[in-house]
Amino acid sequence: MAARMKILIIEKDVQTWVSISEFFAPKGYTVVAVTRASAAIQCTPLENLACVFLAIRLLDRDGRSLLRRLRHAHPEVPVVLLTVQSSSRILPERHTPGTRRWVDTPISPRALEACLADISLPAGSIETLTS
Repeated sequence: MAARMKILIIEKDVQTWVSISEFFAPKGYTVVAVTRASAAIQCTPLENLACVFLAIRLLDRDGRSLLRRLRHAHPEVPVVLLTVQSSSRILPERHTPGTRRWVDTPISPRALEACLADISLPAGSIETLTS
């Protein structure tokens, strides 16, 4: 039996976890969710990692610094950066190296569908979606 692919969510907002989990779990993915970068670092040796949803603002670290570590551990895994709609409007750049896409929270079903499509895209494709 093949191992289920995993989705790692690194986000402090529980409602965002629920939205992502409810979308991916019925499609056969195992969802692992953590609120802190320190917990994510312990999870990054996960095998069968399909995608990472990473918040820009975490409880114990900036998401961009964690992104560098994730890219080193899993350069082939798509990373989706999560940001609050109001803060995304003031970010100087939305195309952060090492990310597949930016998604505003609260996350929309349309954005989740696009993320699902990303899992099978070649590395290097980047798109920004707003809910």
